[in-house]
Amino acid sequence: MDGFINVLKPTGMSSHDVVDVVRRIFHQKRVGHAGTLDPAAAG
Repeated sequence: MDGFINVLKPTGMSSHDVVDVVRRIFHQKRVGHAGTLDPAAAG
């Protein structure tokens, strides 16, 4: 699978937590993000 998925990270989750959720949903091992957000930030 190649491409981009836009995700609105909720407050309280780290960027790594969001990547883990996306990995599980799409059954992929290689998932990354374009930049780290503070867990207190949404975006």
